[in-house]
Amino acid sequence: MKDNDHLNEIKIDNQIGADLTSNNNSLVIEDREVQTASNILVKFISTTDMSKDAKELTFSVLTNFNFVFLNYRFINLCQKLSLRI
Repeated sequence: MKDNDHLNEIKIDNQIGADLTSNNNSLVIEDREVQTASNILVKFISTTDMSKDAKELTFSVLTNFNFVFLNYRFINLCQKLSLRI
């Protein structure tokens, strides 16, 4: 429970399965309100390797961009060939 002296503190167990010595790990705390007869605030706590996530996202975006670009070039080439026939 929170009291007036510790409003922004959350006690987290040391066994969270993250490399706490890494500069790339981030602890993510997300608050969600669950609507019941009385609203309940639930905290989801997770860790993530931000560097790894950024690399994977960049690779995914570049792969999708290349796929779209190659499809565009292929369609364009097919249209040019069909106009010559």
